[in-house]
Amino acid sequence: MSFVDYTSFYGDDNGHGTHIAGIIGAKHNDIGINGLASKSNIYAVKVLDQNGNGYLSDILEGLNWSIENNMDVINLSFGTDQYSPILEWMIDEACKKGITVVASAGNEGTEDGSGDSMTYPGKMEKVISVGAIDENLKRAYFSGTGPSLDFVAPGVNIYSLGLNNDYQYMSGTSMATAYVTGIVALLKQKFSDFNNDDIMDFLGKYSIDLGVKGKDHLYGNGLVQSPYLSYQVEKRFKVIENNVSIYDNSTGALVKIGELSRGQSFSLLSETGNWLKIAFGDKLGYIWKYATVPTLNYNDFSGQSLHFFKGVTDLTVYDNSSGQLTPIGIISKGVEYSYVRDIGNWYEINFLGRKSYV
Repeated sequence: MSFVDYTSFYGDDNGHGTHIAGIIGAKHNDIGINGLASKSNIYAVKVLDQNGNGYLSDILEGLNWSIENNMDVINLSFGTDQYSPILEWMIDEACKKGITVVASAGNEGTEDGSGDSMTYPGKMEKVISVGAIDENLKRAYFSGTGPSLDFVAPGVNIYSLGLNNDYQYMSGTSMATAYVTGIVALLKQKFSDFNNDDIMDFLGKYSIDLGVKGKDHLYGNGLVQSPYLSYQVEKRFKVIENNVSIYDNSTGALVKIGELSRGQSFSLLSETGNWLKIAFGDKLGYIWKYATVPTLNYNDFSGQSLHFFKGVTDLTVYDNSSGQLTPIGIISKGVEYSYVRDIGNWYEINFLGRKSYV
């Protein structure tokens, strides 16, 4: 879509947008470069002219189109030193709709990194703001700095697509922003239930801290990393099939001792071939690995179990973290299980790393 007044054609006549698009989504086809999110759908929303200049009204129209057409991520690789309340309002509206907005920190930084030199919209609260680093993991001299900076990514001498089926090197926080946009696209694909807070938490947890320890004005929370999850790293899994059985193998034969509900997440001890090993009360249990996927999403609980009960029927296990009882699994009839405490008509238990009740 084009929102500039000199052409109705959305094609890039500057080269900047094409370069950004290549970083995000160039196909893995043994030609040229590989984009981070090669299977993503990229929409060209033209709001700047052939010289990279534009009007706030065009930018607002482009943002509004992106909201109305349910984009997942908006990449804003441009900057201005002028604050606009209506631009911030429009970005807030996008975030309310579940859209993640990623914006450049700007190229107005001082060589020593002093002062608050970030530009808008990167300086706005709801965006993920991105600065640039070089191949030595050092801040690019031009990269904007300040308390609003969230992360950094590669932004010096970046090789990507150019106009007329060509390739070119470019530098700027725009390029760094494209890297983060590609990573956010991967996260949204892998974790469809992630909201913007979840995405920020994930990026923060897995970023590489640079500069002084902790978040700082030069590198933010650090160098963003692509999502990599495994059972060995995360020690957590999410059930993706209905009524997944839990087995005891202490006798050498698989004996069903419980079930887990689809969509629920739990902790595990280790991965063993085709099985996941879990702590089931004071026993070891086993779950078919391919009925699960690695995940980050679950409620951590380490309550110590000191007492035991045995069900005279199959017992439904409930989670109450939302204030409502949600079934998350079953403990089979006759299976002895430990509990943390007795609460009236309920036992509070540690059910695979979650505070639960039977």
